[in-house]
Amino acid sequence: MSLDIYTLFVCELCVLGILSIVMLFAWIGARYDRVLDFTSLGLVATLAALFLSSLRSSGLVFLPIAVGNTLMMLAYGALLCAFRTFCQHPVGLGWLPGPAIWALLCCFPDFYASMPQRVLAICILCAIYTTALI
Repeated sequence: MSLDIYTLFVCELCVLGILSIVMLFAWIGARYDRVLDFTSLGLVATLAALFLSSLRSSGLVFLPIAVGNTLMMLAYGALLCAFRTFCQHPVGLGWLPGPAIWALLCCFPDFYASMPQRVLAICILCAIYTTALI
């Protein structure tokens, strides 16, 4: 039995949508806790980023590459803020460099046209955020 990639993608979007709704209700029920706030923001940004990345099959290029990946970096930044808030550290501007660097890199046509460079850049940015979470 083989799994269709589009079916898995729709399932992932549904799971993220349900998790986003549950986290938003948890955030409201917890009297607007900041950790749940940042986590909910991260899940909603991830959901929007994955939805935008699904538009690539319809021929759109700008939304999946520039906007979708910027939202994904924003989601990583929101999770970093959630971790820092949970550990009672100041949030600061640690969430900002990832989306800003990605948006700036997408302004260069050579970078925008080269998939290996984009993959390398997004992997490096994700690794930096993951290291900061530890």
